[in-house]
Amino acid sequence: MPKEKTSNTVKINHGLKSVDDGNIYQIANDARGLFCKACGKVFKCEKKSHLEQHERGDIHNKNVKKPLRQSLLYQQSTSGTANREFNLEMCNALIAANIPWNKLSCPKLKEFLQKYTGKHIPDESTLRKNYLEQYFQDTGERIKTYIGDNDIWISVDETTDSVYCGLRASNTIKSSF
Repeated sequence: MPKEKTSNTVKINHGLKSVDDGNIYQIANDARGLFCKACGKVFKCEKKSHLEQHERGDIHNKNVKKPLRQSLLYQQSTSGTANREFNLEMCNALIAANIPWNKLSCPKLKEFLQKYTGKHIPDESTLRKNYLEQYFQDTGERIKTYIGDNDIWISVDETTDSVYCGLRASNTIKSSF
């Protein structure tokens, strides 16, 4: 019995089944070869060696690595928002605990925090420049919410202290009606 001639499409399908490369290949519309999604090219694929030759090419290898780089950039950008949230929370915690930010420049404290949080600990100037304004805005909003539409009063009492060489001091009292 004579051998049947196999069509290009059958050969290409067979080549696709033998290669599992993350579905980066598809049959070209006119069935004259394979379309490589990574390279954006249609190449002749009558034999398995054609596919292997294409995969060994420098251009294909460079293009296959591109999506990996793009996904890493996406992960870095999403981790940037998580890192921003961490820095804002650290800023809030340091202010609430009345801890001076220059303590973050102590190498032992910085190593300890990095070891147990797994996060990069920013410099105090970074917190001051990028996160203090947000804390200030949040605090102002909390005060406005707490006061609401109520009126407030503030009393300032100034006095001189004769014991300490005439130093002046002022006491402030505030409350809402």
